[in-house]
Amino acid sequence: MASTISMKESPLAAVASLRKQLAGRGQRSLTSFISKVREADISGEGVLDEEELDIAMRASGVFLGKRDLAAFSRSLDVDGSGFISVEELIAAVRGDLLGRRLAITEKCYS
Repeated sequence: MASTISMKESPLAAVASLRKQLAGRGQRSLTSFISKVREADISGEGVLDEEELDIAMRASGVFLGKRDLAAFSRSLDVDGSGFISVEELIAAVRGDLLGRRLAITEKCYS
């Protein structure tokens, strides 16, 4: 079943909703989302335009309406170039390292 993110509150609410949806599906959902985001980077330059963002989200089972997608895209387009950094998008969705992920990361680097 496809999920829809509502932008009624703010673009940041969309990020929170996306995180929640992916978390509810398990770790592989986040990994799959990241993979789809990287695959959508057709140019290979490490950035997505709004259409590529839409492709990645749809491939991950997350859908936004046209206006909501534009608002979400603008919220992540920090320099106003019309492009979103793939790594910044992933960081926004992934969020801070908490709990088990933080413990594993610390163990790997200690």
